[in-house]
Amino acid sequence: MKKMSALVLAVTMVVLQTGCATSASHWEKAAVGAALADIASTGGAMSKPGFKEANPIYGPQPTSGKMLAVNAGVYAGVWALTRDLNPVQRQRLWRTVTVLRLLVVGWNLSKNGYSFSLRF
Repeated sequence: MKKMSALVLAVTMVVLQTGCATSASHWEKAAVGAALADIASTGGAMSKPGFKEANPIYGPQPTSGKMLAVNAGVYAGVWALTRDLNPVQRQRLWRTVTVLRLLVVGWNLSKNGYSFSLRF
């Protein structure tokens, strides 16, 4: 459990650092990192009894492999559909995808019993 939380936190930090740049390609990388953090945090929540996946595409008890495959297909499709957009529109789209995925990571972590405590 602690290894899972550390992995999710590490991936999230990489996502946030990658997403700080302004180019669309950085946000595409950040979206992939956010997807990996989502998959890792979903796996942590799914390892507890009574949890099931809410995304109907994955099914109630998906494997990490299935989630990776679905995400790869979806992201490849989104990339293909957005590659001809102007850079500002692409950046906005990928930034939105990244933020939404990170919100899902936060939700998964809250259901997983993980809480953040910031002390200054």
